[in-house]
Amino acid sequence: MNTLTPFGRLLRILRLDRSETLKDMTVQLSTAANHPVSPAFLSAVELGRKAVSNELIQAVATAYKLSDAVRLELQEAARDSAAVFKLKPSPEKRTLVTQFARRFEELDEKEVSEILNVLKSSAEGEKKHVEPPDGHPKLPHLWPVKLPQARRHNYDVSGPMAMRAAASLSR
Repeated sequence: MNTLTPFGRLLRILRLDRSETLKDMTVQLSTAANHPVSPAFLSAVELGRKAVSNELIQAVATAYKLSDAVRLELQEAARDSAAVFKLKPSPEKRTLVTQFARRFEELDEKEVSEILNVLKSSAEGEKKHVEPPDGHPKLPHLWPVKLPQARRHNYDVSGPMAMRAAASLSR
């Protein structure tokens, strides 16, 4: 099922309140924007598949003669829509995200810094050599890694290990 973004919701309300189809609205917006706007593009904007531009907001406000207050509401909804993104995570990644969200407010500055460092090094493609802790098998996916331990014992984590380390903070 497709979910509307905050901007998409306002755009759809505006359209449906005037009993317009996507095609009707695109005619209005194409005239106001001085360039064609397709129904497919408008649908993608409503569903968050395409970004909301300032030109589109201006075209909507002009085409429908919106008040400054409604225009501001559209701009805020567009900003909020940019923060909305959809994930299709594996069960393990879903657990990571859930655990991170639950612990987010409890994280101290040191933990935030450690998580950021792990994510940055992973994003930069740095592949660091990882030595197993004493008594652990050579297979990294079997290690009981926790970020605070990783820093304390000077073994680094990256890639999948970073995800396990972030998830382990909640344990």
